[in-house]
Amino acid sequence: MMEYKRELHPLLETLGLIYLVKNFSSVRAECVQSLKEMEIDGEAFYKKNLSYLEKYVNEFEKKYVPDPEEDFFFGNSLEFFITVSAILIEYPELETDIDTLTEDEVLGRIESFFAEEISQAAGRADFMEKPEAAAGPDAVDKLDTMERRFALIQSMDYPEETKWKLLTFMNHPLEKCRALVGILRKNRPAFEYTLERNRECLETLLSEAPRELSSVMKNLVEELAPGEITVYQTAVFPLMEWLNSKAAFQGIMTDKLYLYKKNLSDAREILPGMLKILGDKSKFEILCSLKERGKYNLEIAEELRFTPATASHHMGILLSNHFVTVEKKDGKVYYRLNSETIAEVIRYMEGVFLNYMPPHDGLTS
Repeated sequence: MMEYKRELHPLLETLGLIYLVKNFSSVRAECVQSLKEMEIDGEAFYKKNLSYLEKYVNEFEKKYVPDPEEDFFFGNSLEFFITVSAILIEYPELETDIDTLTEDEVLGRIESFFAEEISQAAGRADFMEKPEAAAGPDAVDKLDTMERRFALIQSMDYPEETKWKLLTFMNHPLEKCRALVGILRKNRPAFEYTLERNRECLETLLSEAPRELSSVMKNLVEELAPGEITVYQTAVFPLMEWLNSKAAFQGIMTDKLYLYKKNLSDAREILPGMLKILGDKSKFEILCSLKERGKYNLEIAEELRFTPATASHHMGILLSNHFVTVEKKDGKVYYRLNSETIAEVIRYMEGVFLNYMPPHDGLTS
C-alpha cells in the first residue's frame, strides 16, 4: 500500500541542497544536455520549469555551514552521494542515534543495505576467504574483513571513484556516518531558511506535482517493496524517481517532462526524435541485444565492447524515452526492452506515412 505525502523529505532535501551547492553548474549542464539528447530544448525547458532551483539553492547557501568532510560526501560522485543518502533514509536511527551506536551496529546497517549484493559476492573465492573466528552460519552475510569489503566493492557496477569512496565508508563506518550526520545537523537550519524563503513557490509546485507515481515506478514498487511505502515529493531532484524499501521519491517536475514530450503537436514532431534514437548504432545494438533477454549494465558493456560509463550513458537516454524498463533482481539492475514503445514508433510511422493512426492509450497518447 502506498501513502502519498505532498511534502518534501527534510533529510533528502538538505543533503541534496548541499550537493547542488557544491556541483550546481555541472548538474545544470548535464540536465540541459540530457534533455537535448531526448530531443527537448533543454535551455527552454530549464528556464520554464526548473529555474526555481537557483533561488532554492542560493538561499540555502546563505546559511550553509561548510565542513572539512564535505568534499568526501558531496564531491562530483553522484552515485556515492545517492548511495550514502539512501543508507541514511533506509535507517533513520543512523541520524537519531548516531551518538550512541557502536561501530559494529553501524556496519550492521550497511551489511543489511547491501544484503543482496553481499549474497551475490558470496560465491567469489576472495570474498569467502575469512579468518576462523568469522566462520559460522551467518558469516557469509558479514563485511568483517578488509578483503571481504574489497571483494564486494569490486563486484559492484560503480565507477572507480565511487568504489574507493564506498570502501573508505565501509572501512570506517562509525566515523564516516558521524561526519555525514554532523554535516546534516549543522545544515538543517539552512534548509528551514530556504524552505521559508521559497515557501510560496514550493507550495505552488507541490500543489501541481504528480499525484501518483509513473507506471514504471509503480511496477517497481509492487515488485520490490510490496509492503507499506510512503511516497514523498522532491524539489531538489525535480526530474528523478527513486525507490528504497521504505520510501519512494518523485520529482515535482516528472510529469512536466512527460507532458512536454506528450504535447509535441503531432506524430510528425514526435517521430523524428524516436527515430534518431533508433538510428544511433550503439543504442540500436543495445535494443537488439535486449530483445533476447534482460541484461545488466556491465553485461551490456562487455557484450558490445563499451566502457561501463558509455553503456550507462546510452541506457539513461533509452530509459528516459521508455525504450527500456528496469528490474532489480539478485542484487543487480536489469534492463529490458519495452515492446510498447517499439509498437508506439510503428503506430506513429503508420500515422505519418499510411494515414492510419489506430487508437492507443500508451505512453504518449
